Amino acid sequence: QTLYLLRNKYCFNGYIHVKAIPHAPDELLEQAGYHQYEISNAALAKRECRHNLKYWSMCDYAGFGVSAHSYLNAPFREAAPTGGIRFFNEDDIFDYLRRIDETEEKDRGYLPFHIYQNTLRDEISEALFTGLRKKRGISLSWFDERFRNEGVTFLSEFGEKMKPFIEEGYLIFDGKSVRFSLKGFDLSNYILA
Repeated sequence: QTLYLLRNKYCFNGYIHVKAIPHAPDELLEQAGYHQYEISNAALAKRECRHNLKYWSMCDYAGFGVSAHSYLNAPFREAAPTGGIRFFNEDDIFDYLRRIDETEEKDRGYLPFHIYQNTLRDEISEALFTGLRKKRGISLSWFDERFRNEGVTFLSEFGEKMKPFIEEGYLIFDGKSVRFSLKGFDLSNYILA
């Protein structure tokens, strides 16, 4: 009701961050012009948070400042064929500032304090975990193309493991994609563990 009033009665056209209400019927959000597009967020059509969708789709992103994280999608780059590269800065402001003071002036461009090279196993796990955060889930063709050079397909990796969750109604598999059901969203952390 609040979203509906903000949009329709008060003509508010700015950004509203909407957390999805667990088990709220889709019709409730649709009345206000919203749809749930990921496990915990809703948005107007074509106004989804591009920032989050980059994470959930394993795209490159850069973060700057204290506690900032970045990811370079390295499987498609010659430099690191086995997995993406994660960069992250100190999460304590005083440690962050101290590290900057200790860095030579000429090296003060973006210089992350920690670098982690994902393994192939990391990449596969992250593709599953982040992809299933999206309400539409994971496209098997996207997954298979991403890991084509390693000879990994979604069904070879997860086919048998997901069968009990499909049978219990936690996952929905249509032959082209896999996604959580409403019931599965509630237990997503357990299922992915």
